[in-house]
Amino acid sequence: MWLYSSDNHPAAPPTEQPPAKTARSGNASPVVATPSEDSSTPEPQEEPEAPPPNKNNGPSLIPEGYTYINASTMISKEAFKRCKDLLEDLELRDPQNYNIYINKYCQYQDRTEEMGGSVSGIESVDEEHVIMTDRAYGALFIKILQKLKEQNILDTQHFPNLETVLRLASKWCRNLSIRNPNRYHIVLEGIGKRLFGNEEYRSADAKAAREELEKKRVDEWINNTLDEEERKEVLADLEEKKKDEERESKDLIIPERYMNKMYNSEEWKKIMEEVKANPEEQAELKKKEEEERARPWYETDEAKEDSKDKQFVLSRIWKEYKDFIRDSGCPYMDLPHSLFAPITQNWYLSDWDPEWLKEFSTDKET
Repeated sequence: MWLYSSDNHPAAPPTEQPPAKTARSGNASPVVATPSEDSSTPEPQEEPEAPPPNKNNGPSLIPEGYTYINASTMISKEAFKRCKDLLEDLELRDPQNYNIYINKYCQYQDRTEEMGGSVSGIESVDEEHVIMTDRAYGALFIKILQKLKEQNILDTQHFPNLETVLRLASKWCRNLSIRNPNRYHIVLEGIGKRLFGNEEYRSADAKAAREELEKKRVDEWINNTLDEEERKEVLADLEEKKKDEERESKDLIIPERYMNKMYNSEEWKKIMEEVKANPEEQAELKKKEEEERARPWYETDEAKEDSKDKQFVLSRIWKEYKDFIRDSGCPYMDLPHSLFAPITQNWYLSDWDPEWLKEFSTDKET
């Protein structure tokens, strides 16, 4: 979860410090090395590098305890640290980093990579597992939101990035797959409609003020937080995004009457000629597309904050999820030799003996 109350300011992620010099003797405890006793002149200390000046010429506009993961997504520093730790943890369990192949685990990974890592690709490999995990996530998320509402703190004053969290979670649920039966997005959209759907919040002046504030916050993040290389990368991404939007604005929109059919190259060429020859229709289609993009994410017919769907009862869903995991078995247990039984519960390949890794090496002769 990315929610983190600004009332409980988390400490910033610890910066890496050079390790203290230590001396070891056998199994003795580490002893911090100190300057020699006859040293009368202390070693010169480097002055800490001063932070870059705040371009806003004032206090930080980014809420305390928050940062950005890219130029469009603000996240709490606590969540940022947890995501970073999870990604680093994943590196220690990725077979590709160790040039090995382990039965179903690697089949799962290879298939998803072939499909571009898409969610639909994941589902085609183990659809039921993905859906059950997502259902448990949705029920847990809703339970947290309900508790925050009971405490009267489910708002942007306590959670500055609340709308972003709700919007992304709703989008995830909707985009998971057309076959996904999970529907927690309707509750998230209902909350969004209540909090952000009022006239005052949606007024032109309020929207302009939010956009201006967000622009200044992103500018502060880019100039005060990132190093030179990171700054160049972010600015290059923003420039590329701008170019993509310009290209999309010039793209032709294919009318719905041509959709859901198969065409050969000659037929498709003819269709494109017909589309180009009808600028009035293109103008109407682009207008509808712009209206759809401008429509708030929570403006849906399904939005219902107080839905009583059984999918959202955490105690029930959590039991179903645990039973499913227990009954589905573990695909990683298909190791070919009993010698490796002790390692089947250790997914950290960094801990494996080199001989174990060699057994599953992709370079191994068959």
